Amino acid sequence: MVLSGAKSTFFDTKCVKLMNTLLEQTEDFSNDIKMSFGVEKCRRLSVENGKLIRREFELMTHETVDSMTEDDTYKYLGILQARRMQHSEIVSAITSEYLQRVKSLLKSCLNGNNLFKAINAFAIPVLTYTFGVVKWSETELENVKRATRTLLTKYGTHHPKSAVERLYLPRRQGGRGMVDIKQLHNKCKQSLRLYFHNQENSLLQTVCKADLKYSPLNLSEFSAIELISGTQHIQSLMQDWKMKAVHGRYPHALDAPEVDNAASNEWLIHSGIYAETEGFMIAIQDQVIATRNYSKYIMRASVENDLCRRCQKQTETIHHITGACVTLAATEYLTRHNQVAKIVHQSLAIQHKLVTEELPYFKYTPDAVIENRTSKLYWDRSVLTDRPMPHNRPDIIVVEKEVNQAFLIDIGVPNTHNLQDCYMEKYRKYQSLAYEIKDLWKLEKVEVIPVIISTTGVIPKSLNTSLEKLNMVEKRRAIQKSVILSTSSIVRKFLNIN
Repeated sequence: MVLSGAKSTFFDTKCVKLMNTLLEQTEDFSNDIKMSFGVEKCRRLSVENGKLIRREFELMTHETVDSMTEDDTYKYLGILQARRMQHSEIVSAITSEYLQRVKSLLKSCLNGNNLFKAINAFAIPVLTYTFGVVKWSETELENVKRATRTLLTKYGTHHPKSAVERLYLPRRQGGRGMVDIKQLHNKCKQSLRLYFHNQENSLLQTVCKADLKYSPLNLSEFSAIELISGTQHIQSLMQDWKMKAVHGRYPHALDAPEVDNAASNEWLIHSGIYAETEGFMIAIQDQVIATRNYSKYIMRASVENDLCRRCQKQTETIHHITGACVTLAATEYLTRHNQVAKIVHQSLAIQHKLVTEELPYFKYTPDAVIENRTSKLYWDRSVLTDRPMPHNRPDIIVVEKEVNQAFLIDIGVPNTHNLQDCYMEKYRKYQSLAYEIKDLWKLEKVEVIPVIISTTGVIPKSLNTSLEKLNMVEKRRAIQKSVILSTSSIVRKFLNIN
């Protein structure tokens, strides 16, 4: 058993007597119990008329309690003190410890969601412990936030040109979910002030009267700090994000009537995507990727030609790279399209008991035709009809024999601003084929079901309706994740072209 010494910065005669008494009692214990008094942790501080006096004293055990020097500090409950609290030194030490913890977390293999949860739970409490006790200036808090963003950028978790507001917004609203230490600091100070002023204890009331700007709380003044609530703070960040000319396009797209805002942000909560990929996709959504158009008109770099480096036909914007470059249509875009189609096909095959084992979608290879007694499933097959059809090859056809109906499923992964047009195009495209199949195969019902999702993972409300009809709403997250991973891969490959 170790009995640590009383960690106080002030020692008087009574303290010395108390320490000697404890040491005497320690000797009375049996030899089976070994105790030690942490004298080496203790210091004596003597101040006379505002001047520091060096006075050491010796205990009965012939141990000496050292006297504090002018530049010496003593750590009490984690706070460095001398004649008064050393605020600047404490801020420097705490900031260093906080950034070291953030750096340790960034070196881990945590996914994006868990990484920011870990920063909130493991790193930020180092700062929170001092709020209301140590004087933090607005500049110091901003410097800590800036240093954090610098570290995130260094480790590839945050794009330096991405919207800063998104770091501090909740993930359900399109942010990264990191605590805003400036807002937290003000909240902690206000909570402590209210606690002291609401107490009827005479001692606490005396403390309030005596605190004439000695502490960060300045308890002598009962002017309540005007502190915005957490909801108001989030609304303010959201408004600032939307007001930005480039970054604000994405949140405005999420507010479109045809878009499911909550579902579009699900990938930030449930996907388990690595923090680096998450940060890269957010940069794509914020449209701050270094395309030729962005470099020329936003960064004002000396770019002679802003045409696409692949097709040389259209301006190279992020929307052009993700879903409009003709040279990528037959390769990269088709691969992304097929990843979504594989998820839908395998889910239907399992649902209709055409296959028994579920594989990761990227390992799944659909058969052209799968059939059993109750169902038949086609993959990318042309349908022969009596009359020539301009479009007779939907991605997936499922025929339910028992209920005598069929679904024509076609996948679309357009850019966000084309979601509604893509849905209507797919729907009209196969209506003639649906009528022809209904008569040709003698079915009671044939329905065209477009499965549409944005290249950046934005989910239209029509996708929910389509998946409900196919009884696979639970596959929405898998579809969204596959598109986000594919789009990130497409943009990375594109930017690596010389």
